[in-house]
Amino acid sequence: MTIEHWLMMAAIISTLIAPTLQTLVQSRINQPKPAPDPSQPKNRSQRIKGWFIRLIESPWRLPLLSIVVYIYLLFTELRDTRPVTRGTILAISIGVAGIWFSIVSGFTNQIWRAIIRRDANDAEVRDILRSSVGVSADLFELVRKLSVIVLVSSESASKATQPARGALDKLLSAMRKLLRD
Repeated sequence: MTIEHWLMMAAIISTLIAPTLQTLVQSRINQPKPAPDPSQPKNRSQRIKGWFIRLIESPWRLPLLSIVVYIYLLFTELRDTRPVTRGTILAISIGVAGIWFSIVSGFTNQIWRAIIRRDANDAEVRDILRSSVGVSADLFELVRKLSVIVLVSSESASKATQPARGALDKLLSAMRKLLRD
């Protein structure tokens, strides 16, 4: 077959396939695009940024990764057969210090996360207490009265061997009120 025959066959095939290919491409173009989920990153840089932030915020991934890197650096430095120089000692000490730093930063990260969780729990408790101001005010008033009674009874007990008259009754009645409410 000559080149003219091949060109003729290509023209015939293209005239048969072109309309089908055109309708296929148009149907793909005219399809509605789904709305992106707002929680999903839209482009590559946002995905990389999200991955990097998750890596840094992880309490164990980054310290473990850096420990592995420092162990590899120590291993290669200790396997070296050259004589020991200042640079070798510096590289070994950097590797050991890096391992210790990674361990300490991992523990520090865990402590920091515990503090953040505790602060969040304290905020919830404060919100609950603010919502029950009336109940807590009454409770604080009863505790104040009880502390005054205890103070008076302790002062009278220190002055004499016998408590003041009615101090025990006042204490017991205040405790009953507190437990009843």
